[in-house]
Amino acid sequence: ITIITIGLIVSTAVHVYSVDYIGADPHQQRFFSYISLFTFFILILIAGANYLVLFVGWEIIGVISYLLINFWTTRIAAGKAAISAIITNRVGDIFFIIGIIYLYLNTGSLNFGDVFGVASIVNESVLNIICILFLLAAIGKSAQILLHAWLPLAIEGPTPVSSIIHAATLVTAGVYLLIRSSPILEFSELGLILVATVGAISTFFAATVAIA
Repeated sequence: ITIITIGLIVSTAVHVYSVDYIGADPHQQRFFSYISLFTFFILILIAGANYLVLFVGWEIIGVISYLLINFWTTRIAAGKAAISAIITNRVGDIFFIIGIIYLYLNTGSLNFGDVFGVASIVNESVLNIICILFLLAAIGKSAQILLHAWLPLAIEGPTPVSSIIHAATLVTAGVYLLIRSSPILEFSELGLILVATVGAISTFFAATVAIA
């Protein structure tokens, strides 16, 4: 409930700001349709009770992100940025799909309650593979090191797009996946080490870029 409330507050603030920002644009109806649809599928991602529903929200927000970055379709740079974003996200999505399939084959379920309930008795090597696949998915979606290049280019979209997608929701979807999967991660020492390592390197790299 708390996460949904935060998401709705952020979305409302962006909608209110966009009224003035995009008010003079002849395609403002299309813009508000996109960000409203984006908000809906973010809520689907958060509220889902299993990995399949989470994946549906995960995929569709990626598609809507492409449409929003390329909102001004006459700008060549915007088109290139949108293509970069969706291709990079697809790399992470492939690992997410493999992770979901592997998870189902080893636990017999995709429901959070069922999977978390048997996590403690699943072989650690299996959990390590699942955690690595989910981490690779998060790296793509959350623009971590090596798959980060699409994020700076995404500013080609309207400013409200950067706020709702690339600062508040889409980029945090990968983080949400790992947090939601924490009952699995806690039984994978390798997974925890890799998450901490990738996060630390990405943080240092981003801070260095910001300084320079």
